[in-house]
Amino acid sequence: MVGLLVVALVLALCATGAWADRYSDCNQSADPDRQIRGCTSVIEWGEKETRKNRAIAYNNRGLAYYDKGKYDDAIADYDKAIALDPKDFVAYTNRGLAYGRKGAFDRAAPLPRG
Repeated sequence: MVGLLVVALVLALCATGAWADRYSDCNQSADPDRQIRGCTSVIEWGEKETRKNRAIAYNNRGLAYYDKGKYDDAIADYDKAIALDPKDFVAYTNRGLAYGRKGAFDRAAPLPRG
């Protein structure tokens, strides 16, 4: 019985470490591919994760796509971040910058009111 508890504790600690790595990978900006993997892991957690954390993960993954020149992917992620947190002006700003890089200045939406 004690052996089973030790195994369960070790597995829980490893899972916590892996989860912490996902967050840290998602929140770093030195390696876009690592950031994409980390943010995707957070996003895949789905509704078990808070709306705010999912919005942050979409925004951060959008930043990584932006850094790689994948502006359509970045815009799609900024749209998802905005849908999860409509008052997050950072996602609106980032989306506007991505549209600007594409030369689609008329597509940049204004910030929400209120």
